[in-house]
Amino acid sequence: MSRTLIQDALCFNPADGSRRRASVLLEGTRIGALLSPDSPVPANTRTLSAHGAFLMPAFHDAHTHFWMGGEFLDALDAGPVRDRSSLCQELLRHAARCRSQGDARSRGGWILGFGLHQDMSLPSLAELDEATGGVPLFLETHDLHSVMVNSTVLQLAGIDAHTPDPPGGSIQRDPQGRPTGLLRENAVELVRGLKPDPSQSDIRRAILRAQQHAFSLGITAVDENIRLFLLPAYKALATSGELKVAVHGWLIDRNLGEAVFAERPFELGRLKVDTLKLFSDGALGSRSAAVELPYLDGSRGDFVAPLDDIARFMERGAAQGWRLAVHAIGDRAVDRMLAIYEELDRKGLPVRERRHRIEHAQMIRPGDEARFRELGILPSLQPVHCAGDQDGMEERLDARGIARCFIWKGLDHPGAILPLGSDWPVESLDPRLTLYHGASQTSFQGKRLLDPAQALSVDRLLQGLTIDAARAAFWEQHRGSLEPGMDADLVLLDQDPAQLPLPDLRSVPIRSTWCAGEHVHGVDSPGHAS
Repeated sequence: MSRTLIQDALCFNPADGSRRRASVLLEGTRIGALLSPDSPVPANTRTLSAHGAFLMPAFHDAHTHFWMGGEFLDALDAGPVRDRSSLCQELLRHAARCRSQGDARSRGGWILGFGLHQDMSLPSLAELDEATGGVPLFLETHDLHSVMVNSTVLQLAGIDAHTPDPPGGSIQRDPQGRPTGLLRENAVELVRGLKPDPSQSDIRRAILRAQQHAFSLGITAVDENIRLFLLPAYKALATSGELKVAVHGWLIDRNLGEAVFAERPFELGRLKVDTLKLFSDGALGSRSAAVELPYLDGSRGDFVAPLDDIARFMERGAAQGWRLAVHAIGDRAVDRMLAIYEELDRKGLPVRERRHRIEHAQMIRPGDEARFRELGILPSLQPVHCAGDQDGMEERLDARGIARCFIWKGLDHPGAILPLGSDWPVESLDPRLTLYHGASQTSFQGKRLLDPAQALSVDRLLQGLTIDAARAAFWEQHRGSLEPGMDADLVLLDQDPAQLPLPDLRSVPIRSTWCAGEHVHGVDSPGHAS
């Protein structure tokens, strides 16, 4: 068994918020002991000096689309593009690459991309067709709730001016009623099945790309939306030992797809799948989140499936022994999902002890915070969403609506479990951005429209990214705290985040990452920033 002593570190234990100067002994895959800085080095032990840097449990991102993020690392990234001309140039370049060499970014002859911002002036369908030259296009928007396609794809799907909007979705149309190429919510399903499926080897490679990216950011555990077609690849990587990141999986087919009920919860190596994922509404940016007070254009968003169907799915899942994670962003959606959990509780199904979740909970009606607490429902939050959603928020919501957004302190209370994540690749996987935006509540453009009293402290954010994320996965017995016997999943930061000016949280150097005792990122001696 290998033994490594990380000497002279400022050690932070999120479980109790304590800080102490210590040396940490790693024995195999576990933390063996925390020793005083002047303790003798045990025999047959490798030593590394932290030189007083900040050592803590590695980050656990409690909401990702991990495989998708890995795939997007090798796809057209429209995120930095903020005008139609530049987007058309990118499409022209990728179409040429696709035709000439079948680039990985155009799997199966398609241009695949992500990160499209809907608040910019988008190309017309004619401009898309000219730029892509007939190469099929599938470009996902920044929030992953809409997709832009060209005429080639519309024709393959049989979508024209006479095609009705599907339930829970919409086909954007020009003044003459013709499709523009932008499909929202459930309308995406009209074309999703047309693009080439990745092979199992493609999926495994994308997961491993995502894993290396996570290590570089000090992350060794994630919650992942696992679609059924991803399950064989995840099981194969867990069996081979190549899956080193701890993955807490939420199983999903299509939304409310019943094929998931043929599976059962299981744990295999670093992979644990015990949760079903479902969606109730859309997103704030596209005004598809179901809100109680109307948007400024008079709309109120909508549910992506009938509430009775959502309730039946949740009841069946709970009865079969699954935990539940339901996407609800708007306050009307959050209210209805809490009502379904309340009904499950009245029927005697396990609710309080299961740590079921509501994902996002970006808007909360006054008083609904207490319902989370009474039911033991975990609000799974992504603080970085307050950055993107505040830019443009005043064009969507009035002051009453804005006052209901990102009520983090209201959802926190003594004993609360507050798992935090990024929603990568909707936002960056970098946990330092969660720290910054969670503590500052500022938008990407520097706006702050939210109630300052709802900001979280840096230590509370660190807990949400470690021990509370572990608790949400029922992993707190071996993950998330800095104590003997816990998994040797650690990250060494250059400085204590709680002592930094808030803007500096975004760039505090990540010196080293250990996963199950293995040094997986950083220089061999972590005394210098990498």
